[in-house]
Amino acid sequence: MNLALAFERTAHRQQSKPALYWGDRELTFSELQQSAGSLAAELIDRCQLHQGDRVAIWLKNCPEFAVGVVGVLWAGGVLVPINNFLKPDEVNYILQDSGIDVIITDAELGVHFPALLAARPSLKLFKVEDFA
Repeated sequence: MNLALAFERTAHRQQSKPALYWGDRELTFSELQQSAGSLAAELIDRCQLHQGDRVAIWLKNCPEFAVGVVGVLWAGGVLVPINNFLKPDEVNYILQDSGIDVIITDAELGVHFPALLAARPSLKLFKVEDFA
């Protein structure tokens, strides 16, 4: 059993129960499942993600990180989490070394996208604000 399948089974059994708490925000398993499914579909449709493609997640700790993890796995991608404290040059190294063409991040870290794109022209940006 893998993480995506384990989450799917739990979400099916616990749909209305809280999956995440973030401050005063609560996300149920059903909501997390729906968001992750939408993200997976977007990654496949908009980013042309194929089975085994690597996807970077460059985020601070937030509910969207969990959505991103499940969404990438459901889309068949290989998850590459990147520490949010890394500088753009360090992120560029990871992107190049891993052959990553899709990065999920937020608006704050997304300001570095032009520098990342200059080093990796095939890179596609997916901001969490697009699926939050």
